[in-house]
Amino acid sequence: MADITANDVTVTIVSEDITGKRRQNEITLAFGNGALTYPVGGVPMPTASKLGMRRNLNDLILTDAASTNGLIYKYDKTNNKIKIFEADYPNAAEGALIELDATDTPAAATLKGYALGW
Repeated sequence: MADITANDVTVTIVSEDITGKRRQNEITLAFGNGALTYPVGGVPMPTASKLGMRRNLNDLILTDAASTNGLIYKYDKTNNKIKIFEADYPNAAEGALIELDATDTPAAATLKGYALGW
């Protein structure tokens, strides 16, 4: 199976706020379809320009990082990727969060957040 790539991430800019040269865009990100696999290290994000930035992306803040599918989504700023975690419940006991692996095929996800940058 093929991994989710940056080209598989659909960005919708809901609103833009520009103060001086700083931009803050409210966005939604949609990716995954149950057939594409989770890439090692996380789902690569599109370029800053696709998030509405002119120069660079300073941060991506996910406002609904815990979804109803039980997965938790976190932005990895260093690698410009979304990492997806699930709970590890061995023997029905609460456990630590573990990152999905390359054999996982996450269902479609739509995340809300803010892209901050220039």
